[in-house]
Amino acid sequence: MVELRDLPELHVIGWTNVNASGEPYPNLWEFVFGELDIDAKFDSIPSKVQDSGCYLGLFQNRTSVPRLWEQAAWDHEFFLAVEVKQLGCIPEGLVQKTFPASTYAIFTANGVPHSAFQATWNHIHNEWLPHSEYNFNPDGVFFIQYTENSGPDDERFEAHLCVPIAKKQDFPKAR
Repeated sequence: MVELRDLPELHVIGWTNVNASGEPYPNLWEFVFGELDIDAKFDSIPSKVQDSGCYLGLFQNRTSVPRLWEQAAWDHEFFLAVEVKQLGCIPEGLVQKTFPASTYAIFTANGVPHSAFQATWNHIHNEWLPHSEYNFNPDGVFFIQYTENSGPDDERFEAHLCVPIAKKQDFPKAR
């Protein structure tokens, strides 16, 4: 099942997956929840919208839904953030960004993350997009809305894959 929703401009404060030399971290989640202590940083943001432990994983500058079960998807312009009501107080090591309003198709991925992401990606690319009246909108930002049930390697995993879309008629025809 898919939910279509118009979302307003998205204001976030978060962390980009690059180290001091500009390279992505080889073990992203170990660094984020270990040395970086992202929970403490995000909990210190006063105007956040999500509950503690609920994050947004934003994949910037994409032209399609990335293959989330592949490590390379997380290496290029991945931004882990929380939505905020207003930009302002930014903990050390984090940055603020604003993403444009867009219409989104929202899909729920359930089960062990690797297989849940793969099954949901297959549904989006092989079933929903080809048969819908929409295309992926590269002017928007694809993101994952992690829920309180988003632990790694947990069969109770649940996350929402938010795909920016636009009507096919709004795109120029391929030549």
